[in-house]
Amino acid sequence: MSLSTIPQVLKGQKALVTGANSGIGRGIALALGQAGADVVVNYVASDEAAERVVEEIQHSGVQAYTHRADVSKPRSIRRPGARLKPTTPS
Repeated sequence: MSLSTIPQVLKGQKALVTGANSGIGRGIALALGQAGADVVVNYVASDEAAERVVEEIQHSGVQAYTHRADVSKPRSIRRPGARLKPTTPS
């Protein structure tokens, strides 16, 4: 099944993906967006790579934004999901 045919089973859901600017995290973030979830792209380095992932996710018609934080350091985490607007399931 290609990414373009993933059913929108996660429409209205929110997801935070750590390490989402590259590798496995990137793939997971893209798949969640394709499945209809709004996605927070969490990353530690490479603003440009994270922004590219956000743009790719937004092409799926969902919300996405970057959140730079090292999740291994709790003080760097500040409500990353707060910027995603609540949606009601259809």
